[in-house]
Amino acid sequence: VDESQGVVEDSAWPRYTSLDGFLRVRDEIMACPEVVVTEKLHGSNFRFGVSPIKGFVVGTHTARVIESRMAAGAWPNGHLIQKALDWVEREHVRDRVEKYVATHPDVQSFGVYGEICGYKCSDLHYGMTTSGVRLFVEVTVNGQFLGWDAACAARSEMFPDIAEDWLVPVLYRGPPDLVMFKELRDRSSTYAMWNNATQISEGIVIRPTKEALSKVTLNRLAAKYKSPLYEERKSLRDKDPATLPTYVTAYDLLADFVTEERIRHIFQRAEASGMVVEKKRM
Repeated sequence: VDESQGVVEDSAWPRYTSLDGFLRVRDEIMACPEVVVTEKLHGSNFRFGVSPIKGFVVGTHTARVIESRMAAGAWPNGHLIQKALDWVEREHVRDRVEKYVATHPDVQSFGVYGEICGYKCSDLHYGMTTSGVRLFVEVTVNGQFLGWDAACAARSEMFPDIAEDWLVPVLYRGPPDLVMFKELRDRSSTYAMWNNATQISEGIVIRPTKEALSKVTLNRLAAKYKSPLYEERKSLRDKDPATLPTYVTAYDLLADFVTEERIRHIFQRAEASGMVVEKKRM
């Protein structure tokens, strides 16, 4: 295994869900008795927890930080992994995790998921001059995602002193409402507002309060509903490179920039220039 980059691919505990577009699973979401809507923050996916093989683990969406570089000081200042590990050290996350495991001997593995966001983590800074981790209310225990209330209970037990500014903004809980979904999707960022700033939002994440499997995607039922303003924001090609994020993996870069809307526009421009666009040539 090549450990020269300080991270390795690891599936010892579940990655966070790859979210499908809301329109693809709209009927299933609308059929749920109750859903929770959170703001979709723009940054880099982050997770920590316990692996039955490795013990305490920290990683991004696709990778695990190797043990020898688990200290924030082992990374260049400003690197996304350095930002994440700085938060882990500052909030004594390893101690919290070990205490939780000791209290629950039946737990062989678990994961807690969030986003590294803020200054120089993406092109949306949310009015921040620093960066850190925002936790989703998403927890896996022994390989299974918990429902909303169970995840809240597990997170509260692990972080009894948790403050609102550790969490992604929760915008709504109740019956599905398409009109409300669109209004929440198009709102300015609540997270930026908390920092006394005005900024577009990437959109929202919608999930049922009780875990469900999508018959359409064959994945857990959870969806992203991206803001049209976010999808069409100005290209980054003219920005100062010093303000741009440092990506940990190619996945992070692709997830950030390759969207259905952008691909659709490429095809439309190709057709407008006289090129024949057929499925077999796409």
